[in-house]
Amino acid sequence: MSHVVRGVNADNGNFDLRDVLSRLRFNVSQAVFLVWSSYDDIDEMKAEDLISTFSDIWYPSSDDLDIIDGTMQWIVSIDHNGTVRALSVGKMK
Repeated sequence: MSHVVRGVNADNGNFDLRDVLSRLRFNVSQAVFLVWSSYDDIDEMKAEDLISTFSDIWYPSSDDLDIIDGTMQWIVSIDHNGTVRALSVGKMK
């Protein structure tokens, strides 16, 4: 049910997660959950920390990552090729 965010690739050197979330008009809570491809490892961190250190957290060619808003209103999925997909399950701005 998610859709590809056109014109955005996380493997691009200019990728900015803050811009993507803003473009999607997602409300960003204080915390987000990071869910790695196997769904057996879930991390929680401050959204602002993820935004500012994204390139240190997601590795191209190897990581599939779902970012779930702490309020469970949206999911942004980034696959190992850099394709960004989004799903809103709640109200947007």
